[in-house]
Amino acid sequence: MFSNKTSFTVLFIIACSLVKAQDSLDFFNQYRNQYSTERTLKSQLYYNPASMSDYSTASFSEFGTGYRSEHKDIYRQQMGAGERGLEIDARSFQKLNSRRAVWGRASYESLKQLKPKWNENLDFNRVAPYVLADSVGGDLKLERYSFAGGYSEEMNRFTLGLEASYTAQLGYRSRDPRINNSASDLWVNAGVNYKAFREYKIGIFTRLNKYTQNSTISFVSLLGNPYVYQMSGLGYSNNFFNGGKNAVAFEELGYQVGVQIMNKDGRDFLPSCHSRKLQKHQKYPDQQSLL
Repeated sequence: MFSNKTSFTVLFIIACSLVKAQDSLDFFNQYRNQYSTERTLKSQLYYNPASMSDYSTASFSEFGTGYRSEHKDIYRQQMGAGERGLEIDARSFQKLNSRRAVWGRASYESLKQLKPKWNENLDFNRVAPYVLADSVGGDLKLERYSFAGGYSEEMNRFTLGLEASYTAQLGYRSRDPRINNSASDLWVNAGVNYKAFREYKIGIFTRLNKYTQNSTISFVSLLGNPYVYQMSGLGYSNNFFNGGKNAVAFEELGYQVGVQIMNKDGRDFLPSCHSRKLQKHQKYPDQQSLL
């Protein structure tokens, strides 16, 4: 897809370990460690929170804020023509000592999704094809909050890790069709690494996920309302309801398990993961039929 992007970001770096005077070479080494390209490429390694003990050799924190503006010339109607709005992000990784580490992140986004159509739900790629659709659409205001935190500790040949993250979203529109969507996404991760031979470790982890989205659509116009359809996949749709106030809910419960074999600091071998979705369904607590 072709798009024009404008992004302005202000980033404040707080190197927590720089509590004493250091020369420029030390600062450069810490900066390179904090923004390691290698760490970005092997991000799946840190699905196991026990592997976060090797995330960084030094503590660091950072805070960033910015404005994002994106307009797509060619786009899928359900995804909209782009987004624009404010982003705030803060994250930290702290080495408490040689065996313990904690980390966390918090972020906030206030965005406007431009011109979505045939989609009245959040997270289209996740809930599709089971979405509510109409022919009107319109700009959607979106707020997103995200929090995460974790802890890892080395105990002899074992390393234990635990992490939890939560994301909440609110989407709404101030004109017909007036949608009010809320979504919550909770992840709980636990893992253990075992030092099996020299510098080699074997790790196993599991990730549990609970996702819920609740959507309501209402109309206030007295001159007529568009039809709203329930999309059911494979290009099919049902003439579901029209007018009044209606609600639909999506629920998803899943897990992911994985096994890792790696050298010290996650080198040489990367994780092999296997996932399976347990349950995904759609509910209509306030169904109304068209006659």
